[in-house]
Amino acid sequence: MSELTLTIMRLGLLVALWLFVFAVTGVLRGDLYGTRVTTRRADAGDGARVAARAGRGRRAERRAEKEARRAADRGAGAEAAAAASAAGAGAAGAVGAAQGIGAA
Repeated sequence: MSELTLTIMRLGLLVALWLFVFAVTGVLRGDLYGTRVTTRRADAGDGARVAARAGRGRRAERRAEKEARRAADRGAGAEAAAAASAAGAGAAGAVGAAQGIGAA
């Protein structure tokens, strides 16, 4: 092979190796930093709910809200159900608060 062919092959291999390095760097960066998480701003009326949500998971929050809606649909006061949901009492607390029983 001529010297020109060897030089071109060496440069091609060097470019391929650099492309590989950049690809690996991009994958590692994506794995380490992940996707960007945007936070939602809370309305003025949502302050208690946002504060109560801080220590709970999303699933527990949905369950408490669902129980609060059920209690409100049963004829209980919406304020008691909302208070139980905002306090993070969970399913039993929302029902108990709607029936006038203190949260356990």
